[in-house]
Amino acid sequence: MRIEGSLKQWNDDRGFGFIAPNGGGPEVFVHVSAFPRDGVRPRIGERLSFEIETGADGKK
Repeated sequence: MRIEGSLKQWNDDRGFGFIAPNGGGPEVFVHVSAFPRDGVRPRIGERLSFEIETGADGKK
């Protein structure tokens, strides 16, 4: 299921940030590898559509 949200925090040096879902709830971790490699870096406030996956370690 796709979720809409916006990038609330971003640490460009470390390549990760957090997305605030539009419907509320906890912020979602996002790594730079989840973004297209088109040369455009993620920006705070950017509107996103995403799916939540669970990693091998059980983290979302």
